[in-house]
Amino acid sequence: MAIHGKDLCPRCKTDISRRLGVITSASVNCSFCGQQVQVTRNAVLNNWQYNSLMWPFFAIWTGMAVTVLFNQDLVVALTRFLPITVDVLVAQVLGAVLCLVPAFVCAIPFALVGRFVGCLVAWQLESEGKGRPILPTAPGAVQELRSQRLRASASGKWRVA
Repeated sequence: MAIHGKDLCPRCKTDISRRLGVITSASVNCSFCGQQVQVTRNAVLNNWQYNSLMWPFFAIWTGMAVTVLFNQDLVVALTRFLPITVDVLVAQVLGAVLCLVPAFVCAIPFALVGRFVGCLVAWQLESEGKGRPILPTAPGAVQELRSQRLRASASGKWRVA
């Protein structure tokens, strides 16, 4: 019995929606094995949301971390309230790492905008189908069966008609 996963490459089972770079076509190449995979509406939505969250998150975190690392006065003012004494360098590194949390919270509105834009892109891809569903609702069931047949025929177990 075939294992069915949502938005996975049928060959290597890699999630195709969690990749840096937006999906703008009805099929993409798997970033791990290179097989061409038909994308679903959910894959487009998740991909746009993921990219709209991650790029601002990295930018905000980098800005905050650089500010904390290179501004010793800010670190000294913040560590003054701690009950223990902390070396300035340790406090700078710890502050840069702790900037991950507020950067993620600040990037959440971008994810909501990305989800909306992903809806528009998925709608556009579906409208380009001209009557036939270009974005299937059930991901990869036919592709998975086809790839299993190709593997079986390549190994010589049975022939594909």
